[in-house]
Amino acid sequence: MNILKSFKDMGAMLNAAPDMIDSANQMAAQAREMQAQAAAAPVPVAAAPAAENLAPIAGVDIQLYVTISKGVAVYNYDAAMLPSIAAAHGVNAADWQLAQDGWGARLRTDAGVASLFNSLYTAV
Repeated sequence: MNILKSFKDMGAMLNAAPDMIDSANQMAAQAREMQAQAAAAPVPVAAAPAAENLAPIAGVDIQLYVTISKGVAVYNYDAAMLPSIAAAHGVNAADWQLAQDGWGARLRTDAGVASLFNSLYTAV
């Protein structure tokens, strides 16, 4: 009995195979079409930062901001160490707080500044 059931199941599978192959071919064609559309889509270009958004804040330019921000890595990213790191770079705690708030706002609102920050951060 089991052999007959197996033959019956095998027959059903063979009968369904052409439909499954057609379905697979249709999905492959759709995938090729989607790949072609994606390849034709414009590549986003990083916006240049607005010139006024590169002005130093409380004496801290973007390069110094990156250096201080990256310096916290050796302290397991303990943000409480940032004023000490800033002081080691000649920036007092009050100026650092102004710079941190200001650069943070610029990073959130200007994609060009954020892109520049990321480039500098990964290069340090």
